[in-house]
Amino acid sequence: MPVNLFPLVWLLPSGNIFLQAEFQAAIFDYKNMLEYPISNIPDAVRVYPASAGSAMFPMTPNNNWTSTLIFCGGSDLLADQWNPQTWDPKGAQLPAYPASTSCVTISPDIDLTWYQDDPLDSGRSMGNMINLPDGRIFFLNGARTGTAGYGNDTWAIGQSYADNPQLQSW
Repeated sequence: MPVNLFPLVWLLPSGNIFLQAEFQAAIFDYKNMLEYPISNIPDAVRVYPASAGSAMFPMTPNNNWTSTLIFCGGSDLLADQWNPQTWDPKGAQLPAYPASTSCVTISPDIDLTWYQDDPLDSGRSMGNMINLPDGRIFFLNGARTGTAGYGNDTWAIGQSYADNPQLQSW
């Protein structure tokens, strides 16, 4: 908790569902009620409140209608750092955790391997990926440190849980 409460979900051309939460990922064949766990997503937590940007690359005849997912950024917090019991009991201000620069891709209908993509110039959480009509992906918004609306008051930075806004798109 809390990074397993809001999974990222994608419907694949095969009709299966790709699910990703915390570091875990799985393929769900809902027609046959079968789940196929796959390797953990590398480098960072990508779901809320770590909030990486994610998108599916365009499926075209040139790539044989292959679905490829990309995940960029998120938070470098380890699993035990999300646990309220690890917070400073004296209520001291905790440091704003850095966002990840990592980008990874996967094409789950043809290969269950995670591949490293070019890293971001600087870490980004809470960014938005937008598919453009020319096939490119526009990545904007977000912050270099912190998380999306989760924590106790010791995580707060003013009225937010994030700081160092990303003003440059990628």
